[in-house]
Order: sequence, then C-alpha cells, then structure tokens
Amino acid sequence: MSKKTRNDNALLERKQIKVELLTFTYGTLLVRLTKDIKDINELNTKIELIGYDIGKRLIDDLIDDYPRGLDPSDQNKLMEKLICQLTQYYLGIIGKYNQTSEKEFHLTFPENPISSYVELPESLEGLCYPNIICGILRGMMEISGFEIQCEFVKDKMKGDDINDLKITLVKLIEERFIDDED
Repeated sequence: MSKKTRNDNALLERKQIKVELLTFTYGTLLVRLTKDIKDINELNTKIELIGYDIGKRLIDDLIDDYPRGLDPSDQNKLMEKLICQLTQYYLGIIGKYNQTSEKEFHLTFPENPISSYVELPESLEGLCYPNIICGILRGMMEISGFEIQCEFVKDKMKGDDINDLKITLVKLIEERFIDDED
C-alpha cells in the first residue's frame, strides 16, 4: 500500500469518526434540551446558537487542514469553498452548491448524517433537528468575514425528497483592529 493511499485512508477514517461523534453527541444533547426547553421555537433558536458557537471555533481547524485554494479576492468562490469543505469535512455532507442570485445560495444534499439515526416524536413536530448545521455555517462564515442567514427550506426528516439549505449573504464584515494599548 502506498503512503498516499494510507494517508487518504487515515483522513477518511478521521473524518468518519468526527461525523459519528458529532451525530451521537448532538442526539444526546438534544434529548437533554427537549427536557429543559418546552417551547419549540426557543429550542430551535438554542440549537442554532449552539451550532453558531461551534462554527466560530471550527474555522481555525478547517483552515489549518485545508490551507490550499482559499483565495480571499473572489468572495463568492471563497464562500463556496468554505461551505462545501466545512460541511463535507466536519458534517459528512456531500452536497451541490448553487448560486441562485448575487447574495443567495443553496446547498442541496441527499443525505444528512446528523439525522441518520433519528426519529422525532409527534410532540417535536416543529423542531428543525438539523438546525445546528445552520448555526455552524453562520458562526464559521462570520469569523471568515461574511454575515449570513441560513435556513432549511427542505428537510428529508419532514418528508421532503432532499435537504436544501438556503444561505443568504447579509453583508461583508469589515475587519476591525482593537488597540490593546488604550
């Protein structure tokens, strides 16, 4: 077996472990949250905020592992690369990225590993279970200089034929430097 093949296999195994760990940890966290938070809208917001905090921290790891090909001069291409690499590398989502307007993008994917082992009871019908993905993308993109809104417009858990995330660029965030000497 060549060194390249071994490295590729090790990376694939590492990625699979990350996805499985996130899936099972997230499921356990949600069981706890559903006991603590009874309002579905509040629960959806909490899930997105947890993802947002995760996304703010994942960007450093993503850039360390994938330093190649991130060209900040083309903002739409940068957004596409960041979103596609993050969802594939950390969430196991292999999707198709489509720009539908200057500020609107869709990421469609047939399978969502986060919801692979999940069946929601009727009492949680309004829950957007994979909403953590929106938060992760929002946090990661904010640290990268993009304020976005993200929402599931189609979700296979709710009977749709595919998962579809709508990502809207709100604005570019200017870098601000804080002078620690003041």
